[in-house]
Amino acid sequence: MRDAGFEQTEAVEEVTLHAATSVEAEAFGVEVGSNPLQITHTGYTKTGRAVEVTVHRPSPGWVLRYSPPIS
Repeated sequence: MRDAGFEQTEAVEEVTLHAATSVEAEAFGVEVGSNPLQITHTGYTKTGRAVEVTVHRPSPGWVLRYSPPIS
């Protein structure tokens, strides 16, 4: 995005639970209606413009590693 003139200066990741669909249940080996994670990532420019939105539904084996800056 930087090359297109939209440098991201902040990212927000919202982690929620959602009900597994039959397709997800079969693919991930879980029960329909169980509650896997959903991560919605939104990248913002310094003016607050959202320039990237990605939704992840991690399968078993995913590792989430965060390293937020500490002021």
